Amino acid sequence: MATESKVNQWLERKFSEVELGPEMLSLIIQVDIKKREEVKSALRKITDVTVRTQAFDYINILAPIEAIPNIEKQEGVVKIHYDMPTKILSLPFPTPLNDPLMGKTHADPVIIPAITLDMLLPLNPLKTIELPKYKYIPVSITKQALLDVEGHGLTGKGVKVAVLDTGIFNPHPQILFKAREFGTTMFPIPIDDNGHGTWVCSTVVGEPWAAPFGLTDGIAPAAELLAIKVLGYGIGAGSQMSVLEGMEKAYLNGAKIISMSLGVEECQGGCGEEDGGPCPQCRTIKLLSDVGVIFVVAAGNSGPNDMTINCPACSPSSIAVAAWSQSDDAISYFSSRGAQNVANATMPITDLTMKPDVASFGGGRSEEKAVPDEILYNGCFALLDGMNSGFKHMAEGLQGTSMAAPHFAGLLALAVEKGVVKNVKDVKTILATKGHTKTKEDGYGLCRLSWLI
Repeated sequence: MATESKVNQWLERKFSEVELGPEMLSLIIQVDIKKREEVKSALRKITDVTVRTQAFDYINILAPIEAIPNIEKQEGVVKIHYDMPTKILSLPFPTPLNDPLMGKTHADPVIIPAITLDMLLPLNPLKTIELPKYKYIPVSITKQALLDVEGHGLTGKGVKVAVLDTGIFNPHPQILFKAREFGTTMFPIPIDDNGHGTWVCSTVVGEPWAAPFGLTDGIAPAAELLAIKVLGYGIGAGSQMSVLEGMEKAYLNGAKIISMSLGVEECQGGCGEEDGGPCPQCRTIKLLSDVGVIFVVAAGNSGPNDMTINCPACSPSSIAVAAWSQSDDAISYFSSRGAQNVANATMPITDLTMKPDVASFGGGRSEEKAVPDEILYNGCFALLDGMNSGFKHMAEGLQGTSMAAPHFAGLLALAVEKGVVKNVKDVKTILATKGHTKTKEDGYGLCRLSWLI
């Protein structure tokens, strides 16, 4: 009787499709948690296998394809997954990420408006010139649109929100050193080398700050922020194992809400969540959601085509957030559509598997070539800083579902503070009750505070 393969079916298919040479593959080994140390010891004895790090019941190794049969034989090994490349969901240009199994994947480009006089002359004392082709909207304006309940008095106090991203520049005037910083094994120094993480963190908990295009202001300024660096290399790239490490740090440090403006186009196994299921991130989201953690994940910027939801936004247990244009009061053209993820197409479409779940402000317009384009402006520092505002300003205009996710995460922090939301089921029940019929474009629609409290 043949022994059932422990290799993820997605990975097996890739092995049959791609001719591999001597490449060393980064693999995620799912193990019996009670035998994790024994498995690590056994893996170290296999020729050419390097054990690197661990999170939950997963071990990350570097190994050639020839070592996989020996890995499968080890007692305690449950499943062998691929450590897929992961990226932020906004960049000023498409960045190729070369991967031995997935080939050239591209980080989704999100428009940075223009190179202005301020960028060419960073010491220019003149105010940044606002070009007529672009409409700059500071996050304080989108915050006002979301917080439609007067006198609510909510600030997110007492709620821990973890942002898994490119890290944070803690001295930024919107943050003022109030974030608790964490790195992962891949990125042990948590400082932001991209700017994306600082932008996202500022949206969740940023203090009011006068930026060049107006006051910026975080949605839940009194929430406790855990800034966890899971992506880096300047361009905001990393791996799924680094994200799993970030999830573990967030959970062990008491995060109630985990915001992730990151993803990958494919899901290795159809976003399965069942115990022993094929997708490590989707499975972990399910397990942590079951104990009360709420995951808010950017849907992706691969629209307007259908079935372009990124992983892990495709997880039925996550809250996948689409981008909304304030100018048009409609879904942004680039926002990824459902009903599901391409690799998840065979699953029955229900309210649980239909994605996205909700929309929030992410900039852009409902039509790709509409003018002026909508850019959301907020605190930023590092590579992205200065693309349209000058390096001296520590602020940046961006658009993408990366921007929408922290808007909604901050909104949820207010609802958790109020005591009306305790878990992801509560959130989805409220959305289903207050929103419109769920669609593949914007889920239940643009959520405002009045829905949640």
